[in-house]
Amino acid sequence: MQALLAGSIFALSVGLADASPELIEDIEVQFVEEGLLAEELILANMEAAVGRAFDEDVLDQDLKRLYASGLLEKVEFFREPYRGGLRLIVVVQARGKLREVLFIGNSAISSKKLRGRISLEPNRWWDDGQLQEARREILELYTKAGFPDATVSHSVGSAEGGFSRITFSIDEGQQAILDRISIEGNRVFTDRQLLAKMKLRERKLLKLFGKVASIDNQVLEDDMLAIENHYRDAGYLDARIIEVDRHADGASGPITLVLTIAEGARQTVAELKVSGTEAVPPEAILTKLQMQAGMPYSGKAVREDVEFLRDYYGRKGYTDLHVRPILSSAGADSVKLDYSIYEGAPFTVGEIRITGNEETQDRVIRRELAILPGETFNTALVEASANRVRQLPNFSRVEMTPTDSSEEGYKDIHVSVTEQPTGEFAFGAGFSSIDSIVGFVKLAQSNFDLAGWPSFTGAGQKFRLNLQAGAERRDLEFDFIEPWLFGKDLTLATAVYYHDILYNSDVYEERHLGGQASLRRKLGEHRSITGGYKLDFGKVYNIDPAASEQIKALAGDFTDSMLFAEYQLTTVDSFTFPRRGHRVSLRGELSGLGGDVETYAFEMRAAKYYHLPLDTVFHLEGAFRMIDAYGGGGIPIYKREFLGGANDLRGYDYRGVGPKDEYGEALGGLSSLSATAEISTPLPGRLGEKVRVATFLDAGTVSERAWGVDDFYGDVGVGLRLFIIGDTPIRLDYAIPLKTDRFNDSGGKFNIQMRYEF
Repeated sequence: MQALLAGSIFALSVGLADASPELIEDIEVQFVEEGLLAEELILANMEAAVGRAFDEDVLDQDLKRLYASGLLEKVEFFREPYRGGLRLIVVVQARGKLREVLFIGNSAISSKKLRGRISLEPNRWWDDGQLQEARREILELYTKAGFPDATVSHSVGSAEGGFSRITFSIDEGQQAILDRISIEGNRVFTDRQLLAKMKLRERKLLKLFGKVASIDNQVLEDDMLAIENHYRDAGYLDARIIEVDRHADGASGPITLVLTIAEGARQTVAELKVSGTEAVPPEAILTKLQMQAGMPYSGKAVREDVEFLRDYYGRKGYTDLHVRPILSSAGADSVKLDYSIYEGAPFTVGEIRITGNEETQDRVIRRELAILPGETFNTALVEASANRVRQLPNFSRVEMTPTDSSEEGYKDIHVSVTEQPTGEFAFGAGFSSIDSIVGFVKLAQSNFDLAGWPSFTGAGQKFRLNLQAGAERRDLEFDFIEPWLFGKDLTLATAVYYHDILYNSDVYEERHLGGQASLRRKLGEHRSITGGYKLDFGKVYNIDPAASEQIKALAGDFTDSMLFAEYQLTTVDSFTFPRRGHRVSLRGELSGLGGDVETYAFEMRAAKYYHLPLDTVFHLEGAFRMIDAYGGGGIPIYKREFLGGANDLRGYDYRGVGPKDEYGEALGGLSSLSATAEISTPLPGRLGEKVRVATFLDAGTVSERAWGVDDFYGDVGVGLRLFIIGDTPIRLDYAIPLKTDRFNDSGGKFNIQMRYEF
């Protein structure tokens, strides 16, 4: 096609080389075979038109556009004098619609399966891009089936009626089922440590999931590089994989992959220096580096030192900094390391330009920026600003790029955003082990503008109306949030609600009507403090006549007028499924400023997430809460403490841990303490993007006053995390209790939490 393109342009340019610009008086489209395409389709892909001056550059672009359309097999341009100007003649050979796709040479994978994998479909137009994508999909199928050396070629022929026929010729090669990986020559690291760096998996690790352990040559190359980098990070700069062998068990049996490693000697940094610095004394930098003289060389430490230097200078306005680690020999088994630095000049922030925000107001973005014009160009604050804007629900993409300024000594910042839909109307259903089946309807806007008639969008406010109804609950909730009250970094959150709760007990029902308002102030990037007021009209009613006297004594109407304050520290990388970071919250409550509930409460929660190799996530979580009464009043049962169920002790029934009456009905306690340790790992292959396996241990206790060791309950279990829709997983858990009593048996409990939206 490229040769044809060049030939077509050449034929035209030779004939027109000496011609002066002329007007195009007519365009004639000639088809090699009539009836396959309409003339209008050809002209629609051309900029050249009747009445315009002839331009070879324009015609060159038209030629490329016509071929890129995928509709044509051949295009040629000619001209002839016409009415004082010229007539442009376009000769085209149409590419026929696809009649059929054939496969030859395939025996391991059926033609039906291959045809179902590719996007080429009969009776439709096709282009070269689809052809190359189909070839890639076929090769991927063969690689996964254990044929790493398979090759695929194609040919395009004519079929009856002007249609095309595409034939894929496949050379499958020999199947290579990876049975075992053997590593030889390694003394520093064990086989297990090196295998953990590889993406290739042995058959014994995958056969439980019905998957083929194949050898993908590209993955193998990446694995070899990962192993060598692992050695370099430990100081073995000369470590290499010197041989890769495949031993087959018979002519077509499973493969043993043998990697032979030459480790070499461990290199020590004999001398460390920093050169090229002017703004900062070298000695001020050397003490802050991870790599130090006398230490074994570490590639990882060097990379982290380079990032540290970029950040260190970037905070001082040096945005053009370059760092080059230079290694030189210092004798046997030792090296000299020089961080060669080009500082450039410090910059001040000039203009901050925002593009891409068609609906969102500029001020919504600017108020999230941690850096302002006229300040030192601090790269750390620029990145913090970008992260703040990314946390807004308004945008699918956010980029902040330094650009040259018209004023010397300044750097402008270009903030480029891509907006995404922020309004939502959803209906669907959810299910959990606690509240059973729930249907819901939700209307929400996360870029709301209360004063923005008629679209009501663009100011970054949040609005939500939610209606839920199910077998065990009925809810109506309305929320409104102003994230920047009076133009200051102060969040106002308001809510009104109605809750009819049936799942808390089989012998009574609960109802709540109320509202709350709060103000939240950020204390830096990760901390915040919140204070607010809540008014709740609660009712415990419809008591079963057979209930205990303790339960009957808790019936009645309650008015709870409560002040609360909360401190939060959050550094997690995701609010739906964190992999790293931590959360800490402290909350205090005081009821009794009006109403008939007089209580005080304190709550502390903490969680820590560790991201381990192979996308394994380990997290620890704990919570403590206590409540008590003052002034001689009681504590409504719905404010007391309970444990058990999908949210904490998963091996026990909902509210199954804590004080009970003689019939086993939960009465709740004045304090609770719970903790969870959980580790989750994705399944191998693509399935791991959607399914993770978890194991966990829960422990906790609920008490009326003091705790004792004998009061603690615990469970162990396994679960699945299914990422079917979005980033919020469906949680399926099965837990076995470690302690029983007369109301809690030893049988395991199954818990499920999921929510679908349509």
